[in-house]
Amino acid sequence: MTLGDIFFIIFIVLAIIFTALYFLNRWAIKKYGSQQDIIEKSKMSVNIFVIDKKKMRINDANFPKAIYSSIPKFYKFLKLPIVKAKVGNKIMNLICDKKVFKSIDVKKNCKVELVGIYIISLVKKLK
Repeated sequence: MTLGDIFFIIFIVLAIIFTALYFLNRWAIKKYGSQQDIIEKSKMSVNIFVIDKKKMRINDANFPKAIYSSIPKFYKFLKLPIVKAKVGNKIMNLICDKKVFKSIDVKKNCKVELVGIYIISLVKKLK
């Protein structure tokens, strides 16, 4: 094998890898768009009182078995931003978006947009 043959083989392998990544990216963008449509349709504004906020694993956050079983395996090992809040007259653990997690204050009332148990945005902080 000559040096030219080795470069040609490397070029072919890199071309195959970049083509696969291109189509994988297109698939991920389409899936993300459909998920965002579902989120926009089902979000609702709710007043909550934030009791505590931590980064912890899902199994440490005391979620019900139905929620724990429906979460992908990859997220079971990651530390997610969890907010313990009083929603209406219930105290609930909610999963939070990373950007919203930084802006939420503990022991304060705030108005957020919820989708199930997921806080997607902070509408405003209340006094």
